[in-house]
Amino acid sequence: MKSIFFKNRNQGIGLIEVLVTTVVVAAGLLAVASMQGGFMSGSASNKARAEALVLAEQKMEELRNYINPAQFPAVATSTDPVITGTNAAFTRSWEISAITVAPVTTTRRVAVTVTVTWDCNRSVAGDCDQKRVAVSSQIAYVEPSNTAGLASGSGEASHPAGLGMTAPSPNVRASARTQDIVKILDGTQVKAEFTLVSGNLYQKANGDIYRLDGGGSQSGRKVEYIVNLTPFDIDLRFNDNNAIPPPASAIRLYTKRLNLDTATIQLYTANVVGGIGDGANKFNETVANLTLDGTASQAHGFYGGVILSVKGTVYTTTNLNTIKVDHNREDMYCVFNPGVGKQSRDYACYAGGNCNNSISGAGHLTTIPTTPSVTNDATQCPGAVADAKVGPGGWRGNVGLINIDDEDRGKESVCYLEEINATTSDPTTARKYKGMFGTVEQGINESYSCQNYLIVGRAANFSQLAEDCKKAIADLAITGLAITGLPPKAVVRTISGLNTVVGIYTSHCDNLP
Repeated sequence: MKSIFFKNRNQGIGLIEVLVTTVVVAAGLLAVASMQGGFMSGSASNKARAEALVLAEQKMEELRNYINPAQFPAVATSTDPVITGTNAAFTRSWEISAITVAPVTTTRRVAVTVTVTWDCNRSVAGDCDQKRVAVSSQIAYVEPSNTAGLASGSGEASHPAGLGMTAPSPNVRASARTQDIVKILDGTQVKAEFTLVSGNLYQKANGDIYRLDGGGSQSGRKVEYIVNLTPFDIDLRFNDNNAIPPPASAIRLYTKRLNLDTATIQLYTANVVGGIGDGANKFNETVANLTLDGTASQAHGFYGGVILSVKGTVYTTTNLNTIKVDHNREDMYCVFNPGVGKQSRDYACYAGGNCNNSISGAGHLTTIPTTPSVTNDATQCPGAVADAKVGPGGWRGNVGLINIDDEDRGKESVCYLEEINATTSDPTTARKYKGMFGTVEQGINESYSCQNYLIVGRAANFSQLAEDCKKAIADLAITGLAITGLPPKAVVRTISGLNTVVGIYTSHCDNLP
């Protein structure tokens, strides 16, 4: 038998193969090291950039936050000292440029650019561009007391800056709610700073008179004696006051000019015996049976020297019941009572105008009368007004209806002139009022009558709604409720020159066929 022997041979890697592998591995490791270095460098740069952005935004917010009117005009281009940050040393500067809106010359709005750089080597081309962030914006001085008005605004093109106006707001400080309600009782005990005058009237240590709200309330409202006030419009919140003509015993609103130099007019609501709070528990009682208690509570303040009115009637083919006139309580004061089972009811809303540019005429005040006087007409400009805080034209904004979709009455729509004329338009429950000086929106400085609303059932489309609106007008006419005026969804006053106070706009009182 033959034996087969296998010769063992050495197995392994040659020198050349080792060298090739070494080169490949070394190249890979170098690439990884380079990439890691790039990551670390990029991370440091991103951290510095993020920190620079924070510094830029901080400065922008600091400039926005000036709450002293003397600080705002002093804002100027400048540079901060070097800021030592967590990731780098930063240089922060800001550039201010004025913005003037024609025809206004007083600048109260500026453009701001805040720039932050870090570790910038200006001798290396492009280095500073790579290490720089910039934030740009526009800022305006906003008085803290105006923020409520700003929040309630429509957010559209606003009044121009300047003319003493503090902020772009629909109300521009033309009026504001001025109810002064304080706590009079502590439990059943009268607080130390109050002294009982008579009945539910208490005098504060400073001489102010407050009327306890009643109904178990421990608080009271600041009041004035009616003998010191001037009668104003009829208070339509009381059901009987809606009669035509109103009853001889109709309860009225009252006014008082507090001064002329700041053009402040205070509006008051009369208090009735047994009335709780603002007297809501008495609104639907027979007015002839109600007795005034001799006082009236503060309700609203007007700061441009004149009170403007928006008045009209709300109509419906069913009944008003829970319908309300919608208004921003800081912008206007509205009076309305939908009644029970009524198809029409009048309303009135009062807003502030601006007498600064108006010419006083015969009978206008030059001094405040010491006793109430019929010449103390709050709807007329006095002979001297020097309050520059109210914007041009005073109030502008929306007046509309709420509760037109409540469950017990179904869903409804509101008709305007656009529906009657079959002009395609977006549905709305509010009517807008504004003055236009070219392309700049201002206040109305005008009162309006016949600002009527018509409520009908919700239609499937615009064409159907237009037909329903026309039919509703015809149906109401048959019942004796003739609607002759129905303004459009936007009532615009064209202004040329100075925005002066004018009379009552009546053109929409007879605009329907």
